[in-house]
Amino acid sequence: MRRIIVLFPMILYGLLGCEQDDSTAEPISSLEADAGTIEGVQYVGEAINLDGSKSKDTNGKPFQFSWRFKEVPTDSESELQNKNTAKPSFTPDMEGEYVVELKIYNETSHDTDEITISVEERDTQPGEETVILDADILEDTHLVNIFEDDTKIDYLVTEDISVRALLTIDPSVTIAFEAGKGMYIDNPGTINANGTANGDIVFTGKTKTSGFWTGLIINSNKDQNLLQWTRVEYAGGYNGRGMDLPASVALDNESFSILTMSNSTIHASAGYGLLVEPGTTWNANVGNTFSNNHKPMLIAASQLSKIDGLQEFKNNNINVVEVIGNRVNSTETSFWSSPQTDSSQFTNSIPYFVRGTIEIASEVYIAEGTRFVMGQDAEINVLPTGSLMAVGTATYPISFSEQIESESGFWRGISITSDSPKNEFKYVEISGAGSEEMEGFTQKAAVALEGSTKASLKLTNSKILSSGGHGLFLENHAHLNSLGFVQFKNNKNSAISLSANAAEIMNHADAVEYLENGHNGVEIFESILLKLGGSETVWPALHFGATYLVSGNLALQSGLKLSPGTVLQMADNAMIGVFGNAYLHAVGNNTSQITFRGKNDVKGSWNGILFQSGSEYNVFSNVNIKNAGKTAMMGVNKVASIGLDGDYLANLYIANCIISNGLGYGIAVEDNRANINDDAETANQFEDLDLGNLFQ
Repeated sequence: MRRIIVLFPMILYGLLGCEQDDSTAEPISSLEADAGTIEGVQYVGEAINLDGSKSKDTNGKPFQFSWRFKEVPTDSESELQNKNTAKPSFTPDMEGEYVVELKIYNETSHDTDEITISVEERDTQPGEETVILDADILEDTHLVNIFEDDTKIDYLVTEDISVRALLTIDPSVTIAFEAGKGMYIDNPGTINANGTANGDIVFTGKTKTSGFWTGLIINSNKDQNLLQWTRVEYAGGYNGRGMDLPASVALDNESFSILTMSNSTIHASAGYGLLVEPGTTWNANVGNTFSNNHKPMLIAASQLSKIDGLQEFKNNNINVVEVIGNRVNSTETSFWSSPQTDSSQFTNSIPYFVRGTIEIASEVYIAEGTRFVMGQDAEINVLPTGSLMAVGTATYPISFSEQIESESGFWRGISITSDSPKNEFKYVEISGAGSEEMEGFTQKAAVALEGSTKASLKLTNSKILSSGGHGLFLENHAHLNSLGFVQFKNNKNSAISLSANAAEIMNHADAVEYLENGHNGVEIFESILLKLGGSETVWPALHFGATYLVSGNLALQSGLKLSPGTVLQMADNAMIGVFGNAYLHAVGNNTSQITFRGKNDVKGSWNGILFQSGSEYNVFSNVNIKNAGKTAMMGVNKVASIGLDGDYLANLYIANCIISNGLGYGIAVEDNRANINDDAETANQFEDLDLGNLFQ
């Protein structure tokens, strides 16, 4: 009771206070939305103008408009235009009820109103004025605009039509098709559909549903074939004659078809919007739009340069441009750039999906931000007459990635058989390649360079990931013009595999990173080191714990110098031979030894180092030789980690070295014709050698 007595005056005071303030308080909301009215039944394909201008704020404050569809017929793709104004509009594409809501609002309040509009399909059965097209066009024909009302059908196609003469179509003409019907432009026929910005030519379905009719099939090689300011919509529901796939507009390669297409739209195809078969020519002079199609485009690789920033792709169900592999052979540089979904470059770009093999026989330049998704059978071959410049940026790299992510090796890879100095990968990411050997190669790799054609490549600021074989493979006589700031990660075999002659590139390989590869480093496959003029080759120590892997016999026919810290892992049964005027100079120091060891840490796993060279530059100092001495060396006829052949007056100075874990001798000198320093046994350390330290 005490609480009630205390609070009651306060409550009464508050009530009295509210009563006093009522005369001056504003209403909770002063906004009144009015979506207007639409009289009578409206019709499919005819614009409906909405009017919310009677909406108001009783206090005279400003407010904003926002319209939206609350309900539309199933499968309708109608869109509101100017939906943030007082008077938007839309064109219904299906019959049924459309419920449109208007919301007006400001910073303090809002109000809504809605309007229900009934839409019916106008009776478009051909009457006195609509012209029926039901027979092939065998003579030059001119289709003129019949109705001023662009929503009305000027011509109705009731049968498949073959055009074998010149067909000229005026601006603002609307041609509708019965279900499943199409138009075929066959040699010697030509289509000239030349609309204007204010008078589009429209090819449409009698019923405006996706895939209602077949489409336009171009099987004519006439340069004059033209679609300009033309809209092709609601087609692609059936395979056209001679076509394996449905498309609204298709270029058939039976007659090496040609089509120029500009400022045109392909809309609401149930298949592809545009299909450009290999061997055909699609000229896209200025921007075209591909919207609301199941798939926007299937195009031959030879035509990719026709896709640029002026071609727009939006609201397609599968927003990917599919690419059919074929040969690219142009007299001019082919520029490939990423398709755009709008005017915002790169931000909303869509990828190319590559099927089959792209052969590059001319100059191709790939722009920054371009993305390729590679199918399982995909491969890119740069032929001897071609070149490939893929130059991205740190912000917008170029990518070649697998269609389905796998541990390693989904698609084949990129092979280069061209010696062009223009071949360059910069800011490029290649992942999931190396599924199988590319044509002409014996090793699987993400990127492979052919030796017989002296293929070359600049590779910088890039990533090679998840190859099913090597990351990078260079055959003998192929070479890298530059290598730097490259990451090799998760490749099944070696990060890099190359010949002895090519390994000197590692002297100029800055910031190369090796992570979780089958071999983290550089593999030297069975090869001969031979530099013209007998000049010296230097192999540097690799950074970040990376090593060389000598996977086959290595024959030195010219001088090789190993830098301090160099580590060579030797594959089972491999050996190194130093022949003729060649030499092997391996001088480490107390903090950075040079190491030769078995890839497998097994006693006697590899065959050792054979000297058949009398060069005074054969010097070993601060070298660790482990796991060698497996079988008897040729010429020396002894099992040893190091062998000197007397027949060739072999020479070696060796000191401060460790020779260990071998099945034979540490050093075997065939006879006194070979030369080794007198203190070789005492100046070096020998451990766990089955036949002893030194045979002499």
